[in-house]
Amino acid sequence: MKFCLFFCALLITAVNLALPLYAFAQALPETKFSEEEKAVFAFFSLTGTAPDYVNWIQANDAYEKAQSAEAATEYYETESYRLKWGFKDYKEKQDFITIKTDVVLQVTEKDSSGTASIIFHFPGNDADYIPYFPFPYGDEWISLVVEDLPKFSRLPMNQTQYDHISKFLPDTKKKYSGRLHLKVRPTQVDKDKPFMLDNIPQWLMMGDVATIQCSAVDPDTGKEEGLWEYSAPWILSDLNSLRDQLYK
Repeated sequence: MKFCLFFCALLITAVNLALPLYAFAQALPETKFSEEEKAVFAFFSLTGTAPDYVNWIQANDAYEKAQSAEAATEYYETESYRLKWGFKDYKEKQDFITIKTDVVLQVTEKDSSGTASIIFHFPGNDADYIPYFPFPYGDEWISLVVEDLPKFSRLPMNQTQYDHISKFLPDTKKKYSGRLHLKVRPTQVDKDKPFMLDNIPQWLMMGDVATIQCSAVDPDTGKEEGLWEYSAPWILSDLNSLRDQLYK
């Protein structure tokens, strides 16, 4: 009888401890992770190491502004579970980083062969500028460079493309507001030391374009009109490979 009571007590204790974790785990699959968090996941996934969750969480405004030690502890524990779950579940070959960035658009005059091009560059910078996209990680920064982005900055158009794009960018002497929507696959990192970018030490991560969409933006309404889009050919092969793994 004593053994049975002891066993039951242990079982009840285990269930009581497991229920909060189970409830938390049930909610986690629905959790949305920010692009900043996904960038951190990607960086450390590529290094083969785990993030420093303590510094990452404690640098957050919500932690620093907690009204009590109990509130700070509760916030830390919740975020620790959430971020560890997200990092464990993250796959850089599938979970692309989404970037939205403004650009300046222009259509060139037709050349001797009758071909015009659509070009973009980043506001306040010359045409050769290669941008980087910084993401906070605690009190540090991880910067993503999209290696193949420059090849999209000047694209020749066929007549059908020219007819469509010139409806929104009709004047070759005028520069227009535009926006790029990118999904980027992280590919490699430099984990030895941060680089100085704009006088700020930043950990460097490279990536390539999975998809890219270019839109003209109405400066008065903010409405976007799609001009062109591109998907990397490897996306289809990766999806087929994933399908084969799931159904083999």
